[in-house]
Amino acid sequence: MIGVPVLALTLSLGGAVVPVSEFDVPYFLANPEIHAETLRRCHADYELARTVKCENAEAAGARRLGQPMPPLEKKAPPNNAQNRKKGKDRAT
Repeated sequence: MIGVPVLALTLSLGGAVVPVSEFDVPYFLANPEIHAETLRRCHADYELARTVKCENAEAAGARRLGQPMPPLEKKAPPNNAQNRKKGKDRAT
């Protein structure tokens, strides 16, 4: 008697297939370049925006709210010392 309910439970659980997106929220959090590109494409195409991939990208963006942005690369100011005239050359 116990075998039948256990078998039925095993078959019902083993037969369930849960779709998993290859681009889940942790993937987008780990790859900010791909995340930004995906959001650009999702915002440009309404049909694409309704996919699981875009929903995960939006969820990853929501998780990033309130977190500090990565530091920007500081570029050195242009060296204008070569172009500046000095002394008597300045008047000409």
